[in-house]
Amino acid sequence: MKMHERCSPAGYGSGRRLLALLLLAGLGAGAASAEQPTGSMKPRVPLWVGANLVVPAPGPSHLSPRPLETLSPIMQQSAAGSRRRSNPNKQAIIPALMSAVIPGAGQLKNGSILRGLGYVVAEVGAWVAYTTFEKAADDKLDQMAGFAEGYWDYNRYHTIAPDPIECENHGCPKDQWTPEADSIIVLAQDASRNRFLDYITRDAYACGWDTQTSRGLYRNLWDDREDLLSASSFSGRVIFLNHLISAVDAFMEARKVQIRLTEDTAMTLRVRGVPDATHPRLMISTSFGGYR
Repeated sequence: MKMHERCSPAGYGSGRRLLALLLLAGLGAGAASAEQPTGSMKPRVPLWVGANLVVPAPGPSHLSPRPLETLSPIMQQSAAGSRRRSNPNKQAIIPALMSAVIPGAGQLKNGSILRGLGYVVAEVGAWVAYTTFEKAADDKLDQMAGFAEGYWDYNRYHTIAPDPIECENHGCPKDQWTPEADSIIVLAQDASRNRFLDYITRDAYACGWDTQTSRGLYRNLWDDREDLLSASSFSGRVIFLNHLISAVDAFMEARKVQIRLTEDTAMTLRVRGVPDATHPRLMISTSFGGYR
């Protein structure tokens, strides 16, 4: 009768669980004697695998066994094996794209608050300068248009420009008039204000001004507008460079962060439960200032 109970399926299942536990304990004993990190190497958190030791409860055999949890270290991961296998370049793409769209956003994501705010301030300042110069250039253009309307006249130009003597008496360059030039200024005056205001700065249309002094003042206004447009163009280049430099900087910074995390981060795994029903738990730990 006793021999029959030992060979019963219940007894066989308990023996199988006990054998699995002995195997786990044997692996843990081998890991305990493994070489430990020495010198300046940072200690790593070991991998723990736990198992439930099933102890038959006293009383009738139909009652469920009472689990008694034990925890056995069976393996300590090496530093190289515990590192996360990730590509730093791929991880750095997102901060780079963020800074390419909004300078400083990638730096803020990387945790560099002051650097990110620096790019944000540069972006805001460049946009303020750009819009200011653009508006001033438009205002200057309106001023030029009003000035030309009061002091430049097509009929005067058409009367004086074809006659070299009249051109000389008027103080404008002679031998500049041609039928083609006459047609061009007529079309520009009707079709494009900006082109017309550009043309009347040239020597070919100098005879349309009431005096050469007025022409000189107008040319000064034109030069002022060109300076404003140059400043606006420079501000636009600053905006572009701020986006580009911020993106590259965010990429490089994020790449360094990913490499540092990869080197200082270890993964540990805890497995609990009976051999037939385990419950794994993955843990990621990192070191700060040499301590984990």
